[in-house]
Amino acid sequence: SNPVVCHPGEHLELCWQLRFPTSLAAGAQLQLRESREVVGVIQDAVPAGCCVDLGMHLQAPQHLATCVQDFVLSSVGEILGDLSICLSIRTAEAKELKTLCPEANPLGIIPGNHTRRIYFGKAQTNESVTSNDSIKPVEVVIERSHDEWELLDRPQLAPQLPQPLKERFGAPEEASLRFWVNGEEKVVTSGQFPVTTSLAEYLRYHLGLTGTKIGCGEGGCGACTVLLHAPADTMLLAPNPCMANACLRPLHSMNGWEVTTIEKVGTPKAPHPIQSAFVKHSASQCGMCTPGMVMSIYGHLAKGGSKDPQDLQGCIQGNLCRCTGYRPIHDAMRETLKVSCDVKVRLQPAVPLAMHRDGQTWFDCANLTDVFHVLSEYSTVPHRLVVGNTSTGVVKYYPFHRNDEPTVFINLQQVPELHEIKRGDGNALTLGAACTLSTLIEELEAFAKEH
Repeated sequence: SNPVVCHPGEHLELCWQLRFPTSLAAGAQLQLRESREVVGVIQDAVPAGCCVDLGMHLQAPQHLATCVQDFVLSSVGEILGDLSICLSIRTAEAKELKTLCPEANPLGIIPGNHTRRIYFGKAQTNESVTSNDSIKPVEVVIERSHDEWELLDRPQLAPQLPQPLKERFGAPEEASLRFWVNGEEKVVTSGQFPVTTSLAEYLRYHLGLTGTKIGCGEGGCGACTVLLHAPADTMLLAPNPCMANACLRPLHSMNGWEVTTIEKVGTPKAPHPIQSAFVKHSASQCGMCTPGMVMSIYGHLAKGGSKDPQDLQGCIQGNLCRCTGYRPIHDAMRETLKVSCDVKVRLQPAVPLAMHRDGQTWFDCANLTDVFHVLSEYSTVPHRLVVGNTSTGVVKYYPFHRNDEPTVFINLQQVPELHEIKRGDGNALTLGAACTLSTLIEELEAFAKEH
């Protein structure tokens, strides 16, 4: 998580929000990573499917620094996961204070009795949270109400598929997806990441490509914009590139794709002409939106987009800037009218596959027959049809529905039948349900000119 900004010596309440897909035995321990010193013990068992707020009270060091404390959560001798606290201790005049545990339920956390808070006691005064004795072992208590645990109703799937699906998609435990990031091949094996992991999270937190920003996290600001090339055998976009919001794009949907990030476009020592134009015209202040802006312009030119000033300005309509103002950005864009962008990619065919983790299964479908085979097996359990992932994929504000916690994800992005565009007799125009909005606009404009 981002560092917690605090004053020297301030008392803090920090919280991790965890979900346990399988049951947790009584006696689970939170330990310091290095020394394995026990910080706290969860005395009660946690049933499968429950969410737990794991909280801690501590006092920040008195000096100005950035301190990190790493923990592991273990149960019956097995390490379940890593947890960390990062404190950015600033002057007493700092105003941008925040904690990881607001009083109200944060957006995206489903409220209800399935959530329980577990708190470790307040730490003694200390000078450094990185020392082994900074947090003393204390007893852990679960705050219970009079009712029992209320479980989430999402069923858990076993990794093994029914034989008909195994013949079409292969065994999930043996599956892996391959794609390319800035020309380098990447391999993700089944179970390596949760199926809900986004491309932006993978780029930033696994590959360390932090030029791809995560702003709104729901495809509205454009700070996470990347350039994509579709697999060679799909009717979606190949061979032309497209722009995508990496915060919406599921990692497991990238099989066979080519990804270009801002790190490939230019570097501080060898900036791309688009980046140089932004510097020349002071078109960046905080810099949060700048990589996405540059990628949108770069992608527009790479796919042979119009260099008409109005069309060029339109290519950043999905990018928001909250501090610089669009005048210097437009000045920089006008300077890019003579810039050419050539992207070299290796287009590879995509194949059907199934991947599994934490009771959830992801299916990459190659045709409609694959889709109907999956639905025939799993239509009665919570499932999600994935294309753009722009609505339910980032749901935050809607009342909870069982399909918000799907067991099965069915990827339709590379189903050719859903991308077909047919011209019929007279004024008939038929577009597949998975066509993008930009494709729809282009086809309607061309259709209008013809008629």
